[in-house]
Amino acid sequence: MRAVLFFALLAMLINLAAPLMWSGPPALAFRAPLPPQAQEPKLNSRAALLIEASTGRVLFEQRGFARMAPASTTKIMTATVALERGNLSDVVTVSRRAAALRGSSMGLRAGDQYTLGELLAGLMLRSGNDASIAVAEHISGSVEAFVDLMNQKAREIGATATNFVNPHGLDNPNHYTTAYDLAVMTRYAMLNPKFTELVATREKVVAPEDRPREWVLRNTNRLLWNYEGAGGVKTGTTGQAGNCLVASASRDNLHLISVVLNSPNRWGDSSRLLDWGFNFFTVLKPTSRGDELFQVTVTGGRTDRVTLMAGEDLLVVVPKDIAALVQLRAEVPEQIPAPVYAGQPAGALFAEFEGTPVGQVPLVAGSTVWARMVPYSLFDWLRPFWRWFLRADPWFR
Repeated sequence: MRAVLFFALLAMLINLAAPLMWSGPPALAFRAPLPPQAQEPKLNSRAALLIEASTGRVLFEQRGFARMAPASTTKIMTATVALERGNLSDVVTVSRRAAALRGSSMGLRAGDQYTLGELLAGLMLRSGNDASIAVAEHISGSVEAFVDLMNQKAREIGATATNFVNPHGLDNPNHYTTAYDLAVMTRYAMLNPKFTELVATREKVVAPEDRPREWVLRNTNRLLWNYEGAGGVKTGTTGQAGNCLVASASRDNLHLISVVLNSPNRWGDSSRLLDWGFNFFTVLKPTSRGDELFQVTVTGGRTDRVTLMAGEDLLVVVPKDIAALVQLRAEVPEQIPAPVYAGQPAGALFAEFEGTPVGQVPLVAGSTVWARMVPYSLFDWLRPFWRWFLRADPWFR
């Protein structure tokens, strides 16, 4: 009995310690190669991370997997869940709980009515804590039920070192994330065009339905005005979290997402981090989805060969100086037994630099090859004997 209790206690302690011990996902070549002769940016942030958005490849990290308070960058997930589950034209009545919340505010009053789209603008541009409560109550009926959805979505998309207890980000010891998880959440959120448009908006005019006047919500993200290619995303500030910023920017074929947490100069740190990424990295596309690449023998099929295609675009993020040195390597089976179905995985194509994989896509069958039926196979087996018989019999000569 004592042994059972001991191992049960040990398992509980391991589960409690797991978030602290987590050091990042076991991804293939998780971090991109560093540029030759290039110094990493000098940042003042307590935690920072930079990824390339199309691949999710990490270009830079500084305590990127340390547990941190997220402040209002929390609202990235708040907006994500609301956009997936709500209708922007829905009319929302502001509750007393929402109107009374402290901190940064959209200026809501109990009984005000706004569309969900206007509240999301107040959430992401003005960083309204009051708007976060109004949105949560509208989507889920209660703040607590909405927070459950936020945590569920975080786990679904791979932000596994994150735990939310509210939709606004005010400090709470059980409300935490990491720079990496924020990048993961932002990358996911920006797949939604409505989110991308929202966070890139500099100003928006809103007007509650029961008030005669309207006013302008101005985005708190200064980079939208003074950084080339900036596309949002979210600021955050609390006593515990310090000054935080998740930023997005695109130039040429490169889309970067930067995260700086607890920074005395979030604008300068974010700009330096993005500049470093744009100066030293590029995205290669050696092959595209659907490109026909190899022929493989099919055994027992109605045809004896099948074409293998790239199952996805092969995108590779590498330093500009070594882009010409990236090589492709394929792992292809010598033969495949029939039946073979179109889209069936049949190998992989790797992009490598000095033997280290920096990108990978599956190879898939380009068409279906059915197996030969037994009578047909039997006829094929007997065919050489039949030909020998015809040649051997004088009557057929």
